[in-house]
Amino acid sequence: MVVLGIDIGKDVFFAHLRAAEGCPPFTPCALPNVENTVAGCAQLLRWAASHGHTSAELQVVMEATGVYWETCALTLHQAGCRVSVINPAQIKLFARSVLRRGKTDTMDAEIIARYGVVMQPSP
Repeated sequence: MVVLGIDIGKDVFFAHLRAAEGCPPFTPCALPNVENTVAGCAQLLRWAASHGHTSAELQVVMEATGVYWETCALTLHQAGCRVSVINPAQIKLFARSVLRRGKTDTMDAEIIARYGVVMQPSP
């Protein structure tokens, strides 16, 4: 299983792929500035596929940010991904626990993916 951390915003989102524990390692990779639309989610799935990961392999983790997460979560769930929507406070406290101090959208996507690897949230 591969964890896909997504930092959701009103208009765009940032994504980060990371190998789950026990999986063969690969170089983590990031995808910035994807439109927060159904078409943007399709682009995200194509990007993951270009790295050799099918939607069935993806554990998607994102924060419950207002209503902005809903389109992406539903679209990815319907595509066959395992989707977990997490309380933003949990991600914030996890970031503190690993001494993450910086705060950019790319860094947030990476820490959300890392949270998914470590905590293995339920769908």
